[in-house]
Amino acid sequence: MRGAVATAEYLFLPHHSAIRSLALQGRQYKVIYNSSSLAGQLAAVESGLAVAVLTRCSVPDHLEILGAEHGLGPLEPMEVAVYRSHASLGSKPVDSLYSLLFKTLRISAT
Repeated sequence: MRGAVATAEYLFLPHHSAIRSLALQGRQYKVIYNSSSLAGQLAAVESGLAVAVLTRCSVPDHLEILGAEHGLGPLEPMEVAVYRSHASLGSKPVDSLYSLLFKTLRISAT
């Protein structure tokens, strides 16, 4: 049976990680949705049409995170960076967003 996959755009690392993992397992798959839109990928998953590779912090509580116990192989780790300009230093809104992103990504990495 061929599995359906919703992925980020072709040039994004999550797309390549998902496809490579499936290929290494010898699993047949078909990409049925391809977009950088998180909302679109979630719609494909929530409708039951596909599985998707998302960051843990992007997965709504009502969805199940699949792993080895579901017959899926590991994904390659991906580096994520948070950038800001020197001009933004001292900006309270930017400081708050930077702090939130940094904390969220650090928690997701564990």
